[in-house]
Amino acid sequence: MKIDLADLRWSICMPDKTIFSIHITTSRLFAAGLILAGIAWAHTAVQRFIQTHPAAQWVSRDEKSQKYTQLTAAILQELHNDKPDLVIAYYDEDLSWVHDISHLVDQIYVYHKHPDKKWPTNLSISNTDRIHVTHLDNFGRDSHSFLTHILKHYDHHAQRTVFTVGDPTIINRFSTFLHRLMDKPFCWKQYPQNKIRQYAFYGIPLLNSVNHGDGTKWSTLTRAEYSPYDRWAAHYLDLEPQELEKAVICLWDGMFSATAEEIKSYPPDLYKKLRDTVSHASTTEDGYFVTFTWQLLFPQ
Repeated sequence: MKIDLADLRWSICMPDKTIFSIHITTSRLFAAGLILAGIAWAHTAVQRFIQTHPAAQWVSRDEKSQKYTQLTAAILQELHNDKPDLVIAYYDEDLSWVHDISHLVDQIYVYHKHPDKKWPTNLSISNTDRIHVTHLDNFGRDSHSFLTHILKHYDHHAQRTVFTVGDPTIINRFSTFLHRLMDKPFCWKQYPQNKIRQYAFYGIPLLNSVNHGDGTKWSTLTRAEYSPYDRWAAHYLDLEPQELEKAVICLWDGMFSATAEEIKSYPPDLYKKLRDTVSHASTTEDGYFVTFTWQLLFPQ
């Protein structure tokens, strides 16, 4: 037997002088084995990631509650409320939905973080004097916008204010939004109370990247100095870990309602401290912690 070490080709000499060459590229077989092992490992890792990722822990709630998927004429006739102010954290979303609910709100505050500073996309109501647009640097996403509004209007808030992200029209998110407008409780998914203390958000593991909904826009997530949530809450809210186990944390997607009295029940320094946690980057783990915190400050 002759072995050509250059390409690992084995040539076998038979008694009748016929030479059979068996071309076995062992490096390719080895590579194929590695690929199969890698696929198996990746499948296991993905399954574990899905099962343990914070975004996968939410448990369905309020299954029998009315869910709104779109505004119809019939629904609009049913909606009556106290006309709260509306605060919108905006980047580049389509705000045509504001026209449909404009009769349900009083003043409309848009905190605009897109660098082009153009008029918000499709924002149009009959009385534009009710619209107030404030341009901000792109830090801290919706939490930063809401905290800016709270501090700016701390001494003269409307009787009630509804805070929302720029696109509340996604199914279930839309249900939450309309319930907030109506000042009615609604919780379509709840975070397990026994897992609240250890909540941490890291986006895609190792990469610390977060998708913004359509699969094409990603941003880098800046991790919090204090994590998981029980350490963060102890530092910024002076809360004992045991208190978090009693909290009801619903998937609000950055939407809540608060009265002027509720807002003023906490000192401005608290809101300043929270805003500082999200003022150093566009997308932060602190921002996800603040989203949980709204529900501790203003239970719905």
